Amino acid sequence: MKTKMSFLIGTLSVALTLSACSRSYTGADGSSVTVSGDGTKISVKSGDGSTTVNGSTAQDYPSDFPVPQYPGSKISTNMAVSSTADNAGGTSGQKIIMLNTTDGSAQVVQFYKEKLKADGWTIDTTVDQPGVSGYIGASKGSSKLNVAVIPGTPDTCISLTLQ
Repeated sequence: MKTKMSFLIGTLSVALTLSACSRSYTGADGSSVTVSGDGTKISVKSGDGSTTVNGSTAQDYPSDFPVPQYPGSKISTNMAVSSTADNAGGTSGQKIIMLNTTDGSAQVVQFYKEKLKADGWTIDTTVDQPGVSGYIGASKGSSKLNVAVIPGTPDTCISLTLQ
């Protein structure tokens, strides 16, 4: 069922964000999944739990996000994901912010390395291939942060994922 839920989120998210809708599906094994959306929110519920994705059209950087916005970057995606699916410990969640900048990937990776260290994050993993990609995995207390940097033409994409 977990695989079905992941597949449904991926394939139905575009259609659901375009208009309000609610659908229920029943599998051959009798299991059921309900998918609903209202233009900025998608919810998937099954017997295994639920997953909700909240998108935002706001172009302001979230004040509660624990790392700074890359200077001069523009927000392209701002969403929160919460799930109770297969999680005996309660609800898990992620915040995801996607940014675009015209700066190179090496400059972006260096910025986040410095800021994370200065703010007390432990850098657990670093991959830096200038011109190809960059990645930083960091932790602070119970929080985990992934910074992925992918150069493009003309913009470099920065993905910040907080768990």
